[in-house]
Amino acid sequence: MGTLTENLQQYDQLTRQLYQLRDRIRTQQRRSRIQERKVAEHDQDLLQLRQKLQAAQSEAGAAELELKSREESIQRLRAQLNTTKTNKEYSALLREINTFKADSGGIEETALRKMAEVDELKGQLADLQKVGEQEKTQLAKVQSEAQAKSHELENQLAQIQEKRRQAAAGLPGDIVAQFERLAEANDGDATASVAKVNPKRDEYICSGCNMGLTLETINALRSGREDVQTCGVCGRLLYLGDSAR
Repeated sequence: MGTLTENLQQYDQLTRQLYQLRDRIRTQQRRSRIQERKVAEHDQDLLQLRQKLQAAQSEAGAAELELKSREESIQRLRAQLNTTKTNKEYSALLREINTFKADSGGIEETALRKMAEVDELKGQLADLQKVGEQEKTQLAKVQSEAQAKSHELENQLAQIQEKRRQAAAGLPGDIVAQFERLAEANDGDATASVAKVNPKRDEYICSGCNMGLTLETINALRSGREDVQTCGVCGRLLYLGDSAR
């Protein structure tokens, strides 16, 4: 059984390893979530592009139907020209035919433009589908790698937790509770070394918050007393760094 200081240092080391492992596990999970978001964004882009393509196809189809309808009307009017009995009727039918022809030119231009848009959107859709397939393949790879790595890290985590449980047995319960609160508040960083600011003067700081420490605290640490000294500002458990010994 080691001293309180030795046991606390061991517990501190294991705790830092614990938090590092947890962070690495979260990193693996983040990789999967990032790739999942990319796939979801591609799926949304595909949906919007399909909707745009469908609208363009509908507009192109409507323009073609309208153009066909006007052509049929022109053919009908031309047939009527052969049966007219007066110049007045002939002129009226001819004006109507010319009006249909003029309108048909604009409609034909619209139909051609929409058909070109449909072709362009189909090309974009094919390219986006290819990218989406690549992203889904990458997602499967990332998820597989993340699962395997997380499983490995979880096993390491379980081992560290067991070692911490054993190390905690050599520490007073109140100190363990205090340590855990500090570790939770500082992302596993529950302790801080004491650093000497100036080698020629007795000025010391907590390396955790860089605030000054009293000589009383320093002397208590140097005396080897089996009690715990804390920083009056950040609350971290203190130990003597190389410059302060």
